Formats: sequence, C-alpha cells, structure tokens
Amino acid sequence: MSDFIKGNLQAALSHCFGYQFIENIQLPDYLSKSLNPQMRLRDYQEKAFQYFITYWEREFDFKPNRSQVLFHMATGSGKTLIMAGLMLYLFDKGYKNFLFLVDKDNVIEKTNNNFFNKQSSKYQFAHRIVIGSVYFDNQNFIFFGKRPIFFGCFFPLFQFVLLSANVPPRV
Repeated sequence: MSDFIKGNLQAALSHCFGYQFIENIQLPDYLSKSLNPQMRLRDYQEKAFQYFITYWEREFDFKPNRSQVLFHMATGSGKTLIMAGLMLYLFDKGYKNFLFLVDKDNVIEKTNNNFFNKQSSKYQFAHRIVIGSVYFDNQNFIFFGKRPIFFGCFFPLFQFVLLSANVPPRV
C-alpha cells in the first residue's frame, strides 16, 4: 500500500472498503432529528459522517490505535455542525466527555455559544435532543428517564494544554 494511502485516512478507507460501501452507510436517525433542522447536512458533511462511522466501526489493516481524528475542512464548511453530530454519535456509543483543542479565545466563545445558547442563530442542535430513550436539555446534563448524567465539553486553548503538560508538579 502506498505511503499516501497510509497517511490519508479517507484514501485508506476508500482503498479498504470502496467508495460504494462507504456511501451506503446509513446515518443514524438522531443526526437528522437532533441537529438544528435549519442546518441541513450538505453532501460532503454526510460523507464525512459516513467515513467516520466506517473508521469507528470497522477493522482494517494499519488502523491507528487511537480515537482522535482531524477533519481538514475550509472555513465556513460546517466543522462545528460535524463536531455536534459526532458528539451525538459518540454519546450513543457510550462517551460522555469531549475535549476540543482550539487556538484562539474567540473560537472557545463562539463554539460554547453555538453548542449551549439556544438563542444563538448558529445553535447546532434541535431544541430537544433525543438519542433512543435519552434526552438532553443541553445545559451540560443529559437525562436518562429522570436521572441527570453530566455531559462534559471542554474547549481549552492548545497553548494552555501544552503549558500545563510542561509545568512540574507542586510538592
């Protein structure tokens, strides 16, 4: 297998499974029902979800042993909506805490606003988020029946994370 395919996850998945297999991956219903109905998924966003689901659920040669992925997408292409949908998908798989590294304070403010302020014009979710029998009120809590479960999103500056990693522990 070429070094290009090994270094490019999209090409590797296409090589291993074929475009037709990936494009036939059905997106979970909760993506269309729990994301903001005014922000319909574009074709390339649906393909991004199909590739991610293929990566997450299938085994293949040289699959990285890590859950971090990078979406290389242009400004204005809907990366935040992809993040919101992936959070729903991964919540359905049992994950409840999410870490997004960002490079600017304004990205933190904007993303927090888009994720948690229902009055925002770019609010990413439907007003009621339902995944199976679990629903979100989207105030950082998820309700399973009447029992709240903490749902965490953390948006640190990556400079903060790097500095924190290099600070010796206090004794």
